[in-house]
Amino acid sequence: MPSDSPAEGDESLLADAIAKISEYISRLEGMSLEDALKDYLGAVSGLQGEKLDALLARLGWHGRLPVTLQAAAEKIGVSRERIRQIEASVLKRLPSHSVVMPPLDKAIDLLENNAPIRYHDV
Repeated sequence: MPSDSPAEGDESLLADAIAKISEYISRLEGMSLEDALKDYLGAVSGLQGEKLDALLARLGWHGRLPVTLQAAAEKIGVSRERIRQIEASVLKRLPSHSVVMPPLDKAIDLLENNAPIRYHDV
């Protein structure tokens, strides 16, 4: 007769899952906002390398102002229309629920606490 009951096995799996989630959140907390956005967009889009960099630039998620469709297209040697299609496809895949992104939370808190006018006072 096995020593572990199904409940004990489930508890072990749950404990392992919680440890992995905690480790991932700790890793996220140490990332820069740009790196966290890149990691997030890469996971959502499945893009890597230059294509991911071009989309990050197009969306302005790379720490600078967004670039035009043309500039993003030239970065990877495709047409503006292809970049528009990629962008539209990825934006459809973004979840509507909240996302755990501690660097973004920190950036928003920093902006809220240091803005000359509070957004709710406008």
